[in-house]
Amino acid sequence: MKRQLLLASLFLALGCSSDDKAPADDANASGSGGKGGSTAAPTAPKPTVCGGDECVAPEGGDQFGVQTCCTADDLCGLQTPLSPDCLEPDQPGGLDATCPDFTDDASGITMDGCCGVGGVCGAFDTFGYLGCIPSASLSAPEASCEYDPRNTCTNLKEVRCDGPEDCPGDQVCCGVFGGGGFLSSGGYAEVGCFDSCSSSADGGGGSLYEVCHAGASCGGGAAADGGVSLCSQSPYLPPYLSRCYSDNQGPPSEVNASGEIACGDATCGGGEKCCVLDCSDSSCNTADLPAPYCAPAGEACTCVGGLGSADAGSAVDAGAADSGSDASSSDGG
Repeated sequence: MKRQLLLASLFLALGCSSDDKAPADDANASGSGGKGGSTAAPTAPKPTVCGGDECVAPEGGDQFGVQTCCTADDLCGLQTPLSPDCLEPDQPGGLDATCPDFTDDASGITMDGCCGVGGVCGAFDTFGYLGCIPSASLSAPEASCEYDPRNTCTNLKEVRCDGPEDCPGDQVCCGVFGGGGFLSSGGYAEVGCFDSCSSSADGGGGSLYEVCHAGASCGGGAAADGGVSLCSQSPYLPPYLSRCYSDNQGPPSEVNASGEIACGDATCGGGEKCCVLDCSDSSCNTADLPAPYCAPAGEACTCVGGLGSADAGSAVDAGAADSGSDASSSDGG
C-alpha cells in the first residue's frame, strides 16, 4: 500500500486528478492567436536504437524522468533518476518482508523490498515500469532472499471486515478509497473498522465509504452529494465486497455471520482477516496470482501465504474497471 500511496502523492504534487476528469480545453494554448503569429513546432527527440531495434518509451514515463536507454547487452532498457544504470523493464520478483525497503535520499521516495531472480533483494519501482530493481542498481546494500517464481504480487490488501457486524462496539466497516487499490487501476487501499466513515477518519487523507451487505440502510439512504446512497458493488472492490455509494454498480454481497469475512471462495472465521494479493506493474496479470486467503488477524499478510492452500493458483476475481462508474465522480468510491 505504501508504494501506491507514494505514487498517488506524486501524481497530486504534479497537479493530476484522481477522478479521471478530461483535461482542460487547450485549443487556445497552441501557437495560434498570440502576438507574433504561429510558433514553430518543437524538434522531435532522436529515438533510442539498441541492437538495431528502436526503443519505445513507456507511456507517461517522461513525467517521472524515465527515459529509454541501451543495456550492457545492447537491449532496450529504461533509466530513472533513482539509478545510474540502464535497467531492463518489468524485472520479475515479489514483495518480500525479508528484503529491506529502499528510500531515495534525494527525493524521499520509499519503495517496498522485493525478492528477485537468483535470490537477490531489491526494491519495487515506484513508477511501475521496472519491476524489482536489484539493490546494487540502487547503490543500496545487497542482501539475499528465497526467490519463489510464483510470487508475483506487488501489493497486499487486508480485509478485516465485510460489514458492520464484524466491528466492535459502535465502530463501522469502511473501505479506504485512494492511494492504490485492489485493482491495478487503483481504488480501495484497505477495508477495516473505524469510528466512522468520515473522510478524515483514517488519518491519512483517504476517502472512506461504508462497506455493506444487502438490505443495509447506508446512513439512512442519504449520500454526501445529496443523492440516494445505495449498497452495491464497486469496480474497485472484489465482487464479494460491497459499499455504500450513490451509484448502483450491481447487487450487493450477502450477509455473513458476525465475525465471518468473505474472502473469495473462502470465508474467514473469528480472529481472522482476508489477505488479497494484487499486482500493479505494466506486465502483471491478476489472473496469475494466487487466490485470496485467510490469515490470523495479528499476522502479516504475505505474497506466498496462500500458495500452499487448496485454491492456490486460482484467479482473484476482482472485476473490471468501468470508465463510466465511480472513477468519473469527484469522490470516486
